[in-house]
Amino acid sequence: MSDCNDIDQRDNELLADTTIDNRGSGDRISFGPFSLAPAERLLLKHGEPVDIGGRSFDLLVALTDRPGQVLSKRDLLKRVWPDVVVEDGSLRFHMAGLRKLLGDGEDGARYIATQVGVGYAFVAPFERSGTAVVPEAPPTPTPPSPTNLPPRLARLIGRDKDLQRLADRVAQSPLFTIAGPGGVGKTALAVALGHELAPRFENRVAFVDFAMLENPAIVPSMIAGAMGLAVPTEDPLSVILRHIGDREVLLVLDNCEHLVDSTAEIVERIVEQAPNAHILVTSREPLRIRDENVHRLEALDYPENPEALSRAELLAYPAVDLFCERAGAADSALEIDEEAARLIADMCHRLDGMALPIELAAVRVATHGIAATARQLGERFSLAWPGRRTASPRQQTLQSTLDWSYDLLSHTEQAVLERLAIFVGPFSIDAALEVGADAAIGFDAVALALDELVTKSLVSTNRALDTGAYRLLEMTRSYSREKLRTRGPADYRAAARRHAGFFLGELETAAERDAEALRDLKTLRPQLGNIRSALDWCFGPDGEIATGVRLAAASAPVFLAMSHVIECRKWCTKALSGLDAEQQGGAIERTLRDALGAAEDMLA
Repeated sequence: MSDCNDIDQRDNELLADTTIDNRGSGDRISFGPFSLAPAERLLLKHGEPVDIGGRSFDLLVALTDRPGQVLSKRDLLKRVWPDVVVEDGSLRFHMAGLRKLLGDGEDGARYIATQVGVGYAFVAPFERSGTAVVPEAPPTPTPPSPTNLPPRLARLIGRDKDLQRLADRVAQSPLFTIAGPGGVGKTALAVALGHELAPRFENRVAFVDFAMLENPAIVPSMIAGAMGLAVPTEDPLSVILRHIGDREVLLVLDNCEHLVDSTAEIVERIVEQAPNAHILVTSREPLRIRDENVHRLEALDYPENPEALSRAELLAYPAVDLFCERAGAADSALEIDEEAARLIADMCHRLDGMALPIELAAVRVATHGIAATARQLGERFSLAWPGRRTASPRQQTLQSTLDWSYDLLSHTEQAVLERLAIFVGPFSIDAALEVGADAAIGFDAVALALDELVTKSLVSTNRALDTGAYRLLEMTRSYSREKLRTRGPADYRAAARRHAGFFLGELETAAERDAEALRDLKTLRPQLGNIRSALDWCFGPDGEIATGVRLAAASAPVFLAMSHVIECRKWCTKALSGLDAEQQGGAIERTLRDALGAAEDMLA
C-alpha cells in the first residue's frame, strides 16, 4: 500500500495535472448534490468546492464519460495512470476513497457500481450541461455509430442460412431472440446480423453486452449508454423511449440469460411503447413475452461417419471447416491430409458441432498436434482447455461457460441436470422421470425442471425419436456427471441404480410382451449406450451384481440382433460368474447359457 499512499500524496499536490482527455471541455455534470466540471478540474457539493485528489478526480471523469457502462480495471488503469505502472490495489484504494468522498451508499445514494472481477460503472442519474449558448431549436439527435457493434468475423462459418433467414425477419419483427446453449455461436450471429441490418436502420443500431453485468437495476442504464444517451432522471427507460420516438432503431441485447426477468420487463415496455423499435436478443433461454419470435440456433453440421468420406467431403462440413480454420490460424504450417481430416471430423462429432469447444480444441492443435489432441479429448481435461485471452471470462474455457449456465439454475434444476447426466445418448421422458425423481424431488418437480432445462438450452430435444426425445450435449453431460460425483458416492450410486433399473424394466417388459421387440433395431439401437453404461455400473466396484445379471440376460438378444457377438459373450460370462443362489438353475441362467452358446457358435 505504500505505492498507493505515495501516488495519493502526489495527486493532492498536483491536482491540476490531468492524465485523461476530458470530453466536452465546457460541460458540467450534475448528479445528486454534486457538480463536476472536468475542464476546470473542479468538483462542487452544494456549490462548495470538494477537496479531491487528482487520480480520484480522473477516475470520476472517466466513469461519467461512459455512464451505465462497466469500465474494466485495465481500461481505468490505462486512462488514469497512463505513464505509471501500478497494481490493482492502487485502483481499489482510490475507488474506495472516491466512494467515501461522494457518500456512496449513505441514505440510499448510489453512484458507482462494482462488477466483481471486472470493473466499475457510474450508475447515478445526472444532467450534462455546457457553458455554450444552447440554440432554441432542439439539436438533431446523433444516431449511434455502427462502431458500437463489435467487429464481425471475417467468415461466419456454417451460418449463411441462419443469416439469410433472420435478416428480413428481424427487420420486420419487434422482437427476435436467438436462443441456444453456451458456445453455439449466438453472439457471432447477432453481430453479423447487426452489421447486415445497419444500413436499413440508417446506422441507428446499439449493441449492449450484458455478459459482465450482475445487477439487474443497471440494465436500462446500460441500454441508454450504448445508445449514447445521458440519463438525467431516475427512470432511464423513459429517456430511451423518448429518444426512440417514431424512429426505426435496432437494439442488440447480448447475453441476457442471467438477467432474463429484468430484460423481459424492459423489452416488453419498449415493444409496447415504441412500435418502430426492433430488438434482437441472444440468450440461453427465450424471454417468454408477447410478440417474441425465437430462433433456436443449432450446432454446426458434422459428419456422422467420417470413415466413408473423402478429405474434400469432410472439409465441406461447417464444423470441420471451422476447426481447420482456427487450427490453421494458430499454426500456419499445419497441413491436413485425409487421415488428419478424419481425426478432426471425429473430434467435431464428439464435441457435438459446438463452435466454442471446437475452437478451443483447434487452438490446442497448434502445440500438441492433431493426433495428440484427439487422444486428449477426454471429459475433465478438455473442459479446462484455455481459449483466447481476450474472450470474456465465461468463454475462456468450457468449464467457465458451463459454470455460468449451472449457477443460473435453481437447486432442483441443478440436481435434475446432474442425474440426467447418467444417460449416455438419448432418453425418453419416462426415463428422465424415473432417474430424476426420488424421495426429495417428486415426478412433477422433475417434469417441471426438465422443461426449464430444455428452455435454457441445457437439454436438447429430438421429437423424431420415439424412445429418445431428449439428450445432453457431451460437454454438458461430462460437466454435470462430475457435479453429481462431487455430491458424494451415495447420490451417484442412487442415480445409477435408478438408471439401471429403468432399462432392466424396459427390456424385461418388452420380452414379456413380444420377444420380437428385442430385435427391433430402430427402437433399441439409440439405447445401446445406456444399456452398456448400466451394465458397466452393475458389474463395477460400486454396482449391484444381481441387477447386472438380470440386465445381461435381458439385453443378450439385443446384442445378438445387432451382431455385437463379442460383447454379448462378455456380459453373459460376467453374469454367469455372478449368479446368486436364487438365480442358479433358473430361467435367467438358462437364458444366459443359451445366449452364450449362440455367441460362441457365431464366433466359431
